[in-house]
Amino acid sequence: MGPFIRTWLLVALCLALACPVFAAQPDIQLKSDTLIHYFERDVGTERNNQVLPVYEYLRLDYRPGQDSAASFHAYGWMRVNLGDDFFQDDTQGELLYAYLQYAPRDRDFQMRLGRQYVFEGVANESVDGLYGAVDINPWLSFSGYLGMPVSLEVADGRAGDGIVGGRVSWHRLGKYDLGLSYKFLTNDSDRDEELAGIDLSLGLPANVTLLGQATRNLLADQWGEHSVEARIPLWRFEFRPQYQYYTSDGFFSDKDNTSGPFRAQPFLESDTRIYGAEAYFYPSEDYEIGLKARHYEYDKRFGESDYLSAIFTWKWKIFSHFGAEAGRMEGDVDENRYTLGRGFFYLDLAPAFVTGDVVYVDYDEALYNEDSSLFASLGVGRRFLRNALRLKLSADYSSDPYNDEDIRTLLVAEYQYDR
Repeated sequence: MGPFIRTWLLVALCLALACPVFAAQPDIQLKSDTLIHYFERDVGTERNNQVLPVYEYLRLDYRPGQDSAASFHAYGWMRVNLGDDFFQDDTQGELLYAYLQYAPRDRDFQMRLGRQYVFEGVANESVDGLYGAVDINPWLSFSGYLGMPVSLEVADGRAGDGIVGGRVSWHRLGKYDLGLSYKFLTNDSDRDEELAGIDLSLGLPANVTLLGQATRNLLADQWGEHSVEARIPLWRFEFRPQYQYYTSDGFFSDKDNTSGPFRAQPFLESDTRIYGAEAYFYPSEDYEIGLKARHYEYDKRFGESDYLSAIFTWKWKIFSHFGAEAGRMEGDVDENRYTLGRGFFYLDLAPAFVTGDVVYVDYDEALYNEDSSLFASLGVGRRFLRNALRLKLSADYSSDPYNDEDIRTLLVAEYQYDR
């Protein structure tokens, strides 16, 4: 945990402790999630290392009074390994967000200062800095942000790192929302990412909704993403046709600011088109039936593949439900020819509960001498203190072509405090 994170944790702790002194009736929400894992792993020449990591996720929301425009929000996690060696560092932690917010209820603007997550237009970024949004009139809004990208914190320090962006929105409630957005990011003073985008939400007659988004990579000078989806309700049915297109050079990237999965080399070599549709049928409040179909096209690798699945869910007693899913992938390569089956349930026996999930995949051709994979999970839990405390113990089993048989146990304690 670096000095910057420690500083923010200290700020959060001081605010949490000091604010009640200055406010007669503060509004405080504190949520703690403690996860204790146990599993065995081979590390180097040592076999069956007993790994026992303990994770703590802590979230704090504070407002001096119900009518106050100012508030403070923080969320982070820490991990300590109480078992044998497995992780590179036995302790690790991260501050996900910690910011002060000012949003008066009778004004059409808000501001945030600190570590925060910005998700609008082409922005999907964790930022240390300033964010502001204002409604210029009932039809026109503007938002902008300025600071340093958190993803580059460990890439050769923070000198020369920066990010700036914003979005202009022309909208009418329930009718349309048309946005133009822009993001510019530097890493060690180098131009690392520059995106411009347009997004649209359009309400049509008969409650039909049309959603669309396009992103232009100004660094690569080509389009990175096109996506469009329609949502068409009809009696107890809903139909959702979709289309997505991603270019290898415009969307996928190996820059330091790119999240791990998008650095995967195979994806960098192929443009990808996805044609799809989803259909849902709701015969009553207790039942839901869905069908999903996808057609994937990769111009250089993997060839083409089609996936079709059906899912059924039965709900009762508000929280309890049972579901089943069956799917079939038919593709040009061995990895993309398989049949999938899944069953899951949640049984509410207040204050106790039981959960279960089973996923089985049968491959047409064996992968690494394995022709199937299996994942199974069973959990039991109970609520205490008028549902403020929730304990759950679960055991997971998995076996697939890429990993040997694995058994994990997990104890979760969730506690929420409201005042």
